[in-house]
Amino acid sequence: KMLITSSLTRRNISRVKPQSFSFFSSTIEVELPKFKVHRIEESELPTKATTTKSELLNYYKDMALMRRVEIVSDMLYKNKWIRGFCHLYDGQESITVGMEAALTMEDHIINAYRDHTTAMGRGHTSYQIIAEMMQRSTGSSKGKGGSMHY
Repeated sequence: KMLITSSLTRRNISRVKPQSFSFFSSTIEVELPKFKVHRIEESELPTKATTTKSELLNYYKDMALMRRVEIVSDMLYKNKWIRGFCHLYDGQESITVGMEAALTMEDHIINAYRDHTTAMGRGHTSYQIIAEMMQRSTGSSKGKGGSMHY
């Protein structure tokens, strides 16, 4: 039921292969730059971040799927399959992926619009997102929220 196509997988996601990261060790450590803070002790801030190859590839795959959903949404809106407003999030997928990497599912998010990728980050499927925008009962909010409410 996912809207990711095999051509998307072949063209974009398969370009990044684990062997292209072979110069990395199993974990990657990045030094974080210092910056000015307000009302926070500088000693409390982290100076390094650690990640893995698989974590980075998962971030990339999530962003690619989110971009694909937005492209499909744009196409559906222009062909009048989606009614009302359709505020897209093209080019900002990294915000959602980064935000979700820092949050837990117990954290709350308030969003006004451009929230398709936020809903995906919270666990909704691409099928539910598209169905909601097309006012189908299989959507995230049973088709009652449209493009702006998940």
